[in-house]
Amino acid sequence: MKDVKLRKYVIGILCLITVCTIFFIRNHKVSTATSSNHKLSQSEINKINTNLSIILTPSKSSIPGDYIKEHQKEYDEIVQMGEPVVEYFLEQFKKDNENGSNQWMMAWICNEILGDKNPIKIWELDHKNGWDSGRDWYEKYISSKKIKID
Repeated sequence: MKDVKLRKYVIGILCLITVCTIFFIRNHKVSTATSSNHKLSQSEINKINTNLSIILTPSKSSIPGDYIKEHQKEYDEIVQMGEPVVEYFLEQFKKDNENGSNQWMMAWICNEILGDKNPIKIWELDHKNGWDSGRDWYEKYISSKKIKID
């Protein structure tokens, strides 16, 4: 009789642990999903804009990669903010039609953040479909998203 009660008790405890584990896993997935939808705060936006200005200060070289090397800390700080930066930069591209070094750097940072999720590679890596300016990256990226959504 004692063995039956003990077994029921152990089974009850195991069921409780299972339910708690499932609850924890489901809540963790929800919180992870919402973190990717994080909107940037005004202070984060200010930090991005300040760092972008620092990165784009006149360099000894005209090669964009040299701008990044000279201001690696500021560049890394933007990249580490993740996908919300991509959304912010997409909004910036949408607001104007400029196509200068600022847009090139925004596209480059988006490429870095998106990694393998980025369907548009730089022209040097993809001579057929790659981008060669910030505006070009934006237009191709938006087009690729429309195709996938429709």
